Amino acid sequence: MMLDNHLEIIFQLRKKMNKLFILNLFFVLYFRFFVKQCADIFGPKFDAIVLEKGINFTNAFYGAENFAGTRVLFVNGAIDPWHALSFTENPPNNNTAILLSSMFSYFVR
Repeated sequence: MMLDNHLEIIFQLRKKMNKLFILNLFFVLYFRFFVKQCADIFGPKFDAIVLEKGINFTNAFYGAENFAGTRVLFVNGAIDPWHALSFTENPPNNNTAILLSSMFSYFVR
């Protein structure tokens, strides 16, 4: 009985580790794809280092997840791929966020 419990724990842990490995692999491949896409569109000088510097500058300038602005309305569409980078609910400093489920349902109402 005790061995069965340990095997179940090991099995569950192994499943989680495999899932993390797959997610990490997906992230690396996804990241490489978009870095290559930037270089293809904007030129070879837009490599991972330049992109990381730009991301760090933007996060420092705007506060990243520590946004300090006030009286801001964040409007995002659920099908917009950039909505994941914005506030979709409970933004800090008493700001407001609206997430539209889809433009079609918005215009049909």
